[in-house]
Amino acid sequence: MAKNFFTVSKNIFTAAKNLPTGSKNFHTAGKNIFTAAKNLLTVSKNIFTAAKNLLTVSKNILTVAKNLPTASKNILIVAKNLPTAGKNLPTAYPSLNRHRCKISDFIAVQSAYICAMNPFRTLVKPTNPGFRFSHSNKLMSIGSCFSESLGHKFQEYKFNMTINPFGQQYNPASIAQGIHRLLSPEPYTEDDLGFHNELYFSYEHHGSFSGSDLEAVLTHMNRQLKEGAPAIRQADVLFLTLGTSQVFELKETGKIVSNCHKMPSDIFTKRMLEPAETMHRLSVAIGELLKVNRQVKVIFTVSPVRYFADGAFENSVSKAQLFAAIYEMTEMNSVYTYFPSYEMVIDDLRDYRFYKEDMVHPGSQATEYVWQGLCESLMTDSSRELMKEIEEIRLAAQHRPRNPNSDAHRKFIARTINKIEELHKNYSLDFTKEQEILQNAR
Repeated sequence: MAKNFFTVSKNIFTAAKNLPTGSKNFHTAGKNIFTAAKNLLTVSKNIFTAAKNLLTVSKNILTVAKNLPTASKNILIVAKNLPTAGKNLPTAYPSLNRHRCKISDFIAVQSAYICAMNPFRTLVKPTNPGFRFSHSNKLMSIGSCFSESLGHKFQEYKFNMTINPFGQQYNPASIAQGIHRLLSPEPYTEDDLGFHNELYFSYEHHGSFSGSDLEAVLTHMNRQLKEGAPAIRQADVLFLTLGTSQVFELKETGKIVSNCHKMPSDIFTKRMLEPAETMHRLSVAIGELLKVNRQVKVIFTVSPVRYFADGAFENSVSKAQLFAAIYEMTEMNSVYTYFPSYEMVIDDLRDYRFYKEDMVHPGSQATEYVWQGLCESLMTDSSRELMKEIEEIRLAAQHRPRNPNSDAHRKFIARTINKIEELHKNYSLDFTKEQEILQNAR
């Protein structure tokens, strides 16, 4: 027991001897814990700052996304003007030299010139065919859905434009048939209609004319015929937009239809029009038109919409037949000219971001690009200037004020209405739609 007591005492002595060192280590540990807590606070602050910056970045991404459509539109305009800019840049060299510009300025000009001359894309610039039209001219557009897209642009800018009296028509034979009907506007009767799936329809019309009410269908068709007949006789410019050479003939009559209206396929014979037949049908129809309307100019264009239902190769062959026919017609008669809307979309833009979700129909930016090319190559300078004033009124009608009851807004409405009245007086433009919107906003 004495031995054990001695051992315990020795251990107590050793523990007492090491106590200062333990205390010292405890103090160091406490100091380290304090430092760690301090560092943890710093990390927390950094995380908060990072989160704050992330929120700012997210807001900036939203702003960029919001401005992307405008940026894309501006890129198209810049790209379109690059060749002219590149052409004018060499004249800037002497000026730079006279003003003793730095070598970096020369390099910048040289780089811009190289980019302008080599824009890394196929630029398609429409040329003027030898005539221009203005708001005083009467226009008509017949053809595919793309003809309607451009036709509506004309109407938005208050041109006297008549669009597709029979609805969308895609093949040359149906377009020619439509011209004949407009020149001999015999009213449609029930005998001209078919009936399928509880709808009345006409093989000469688009499905948008179909309906379950016989009288309503006939009224719609005959109203459009009545408006279209004098329009084509008075038209100064006739746009014909061809979509496809593929046609469907009724086996019973041999008549080419404008639309199959989802009728059974076994009642039709499908074939492709050859260039010679396309030329003949269109030449005969337009020849009849020229007898009663000698001043009309015919502008052909091919729809950039690709018809992939039959396959990519078949679509290319179909378009090729149209191009061959149009080329021969423009070569043999100065009445005909060609506008390259197809090439501007397929060869110039050639990017799916310029298409709608179906990747077949051109989107709004592509339509705008073609429209701008059409304006520059076919419209008078005075009409393009007038369009700027019309655009201001259109934007004013679309404006949604933060305070519609304010004096500033009432003055804005009054100025816009006065501008409308002035343009109507000087150019006889129809702003009925815009006036109604503005009057209701008072």
